[in-house]
Amino acid sequence: MRITCSRPEIASWLLCAAVLAMGMQHVSSFLFLYMNQRFQSSDALMGLSVTVQVLFEIPIFAFGERLLPKLGPSVLIGIAMASFAIRVFGYTLVPNAWSILLLEPLHGVTYSCFTLATVHYLNDHVPMHMISTAQ
Repeated sequence: MRITCSRPEIASWLLCAAVLAMGMQHVSSFLFLYMNQRFQSSDALMGLSVTVQVLFEIPIFAFGERLLPKLGPSVLIGIAMASFAIRVFGYTLVPNAWSILLLEPLHGVTYSCFTLATVHYLNDHVPMHMISTAQ
């Protein structure tokens, strides 16, 4: 594993992936708290926000085999990072809890592009005997 991580392209990829994953985890951990404290959101609205997130992941995963050859993993991770940044910045601007639902499709874009890109990139750059460990 040390040999793989010492390659600059793998190390930079892992850094991007780690930063994005940490940011996504923070949002996942605190979004409902934010919605509840700032807007006194109902449980139903919080559940609906997760539904919207997942509904936008499905088509991207479904068309992943077409997206990867056209865009490549580096562009997909860029799309994931940009959509995450827009989503998080958007949370600071929303006037009410229902407006958050307009930002939640960006989670689907972030998660699905990030996952597709990471799995494909690691499959191409990690030795065969380490693919399961890398993913």
